[in-house]
Amino acid sequence: MEILGNAFIGLLTGALGAIIAAIISMNRFYNEKWWDKKADLFIQLVDCLYELKKVHNYWYLKELEGHSGQDEGLIRLGEKEERELQKTYVIELNKLERIRDISPLLLTDSCHVQISAFLSSQASLSSDIDDGAISTFEAHETSYTEMCRLFDSIIREARAELKSDRKHLKSLSSIKDKLVKHFKSKN
Repeated sequence: MEILGNAFIGLLTGALGAIIAAIISMNRFYNEKWWDKKADLFIQLVDCLYELKKVHNYWYLKELEGHSGQDEGLIRLGEKEERELQKTYVIELNKLERIRDISPLLLTDSCHVQISAFLSSQASLSSDIDDGAISTFEAHETSYTEMCRLFDSIIREARAELKSDRKHLKSLSSIKDKLVKHFKSKN
């Protein structure tokens, strides 16, 4: 009878250890998958913002040269290249809108708010130019400044968000390692 009791305790301890290890492993797997998805979306966002920043920089420098009359070191593009640049802008702006729409799922609330504010501002600037409320130079200057601010802010947000999740994953891994060592020492 004593042998059966010891066997039952051993089986119960082993089953409990296996269940705990499975739960920890599944949580870790789940957290790593979400981290990967967040990282992927942050990468897409940063790539998109980088392309938009390049476009904004070109148009701003072109307007600045025209406004100030000074050479700003801009390598001017031909009409065909400028049309391609404008297409790139439209494509990247559409990507940014898509990212904004899915950002509540994977990115921080701050990212969502910042992207929404930027897109709203861009629409407002276009409307102001069409209405003659501001000059093209003022619009490009404002747009480029906002773009740089958004880019820098998103980079800081991505660093903070992805680093904090990595620390969380390391702590889960540490807990799992301690449990594995604990159960190995029992056997």
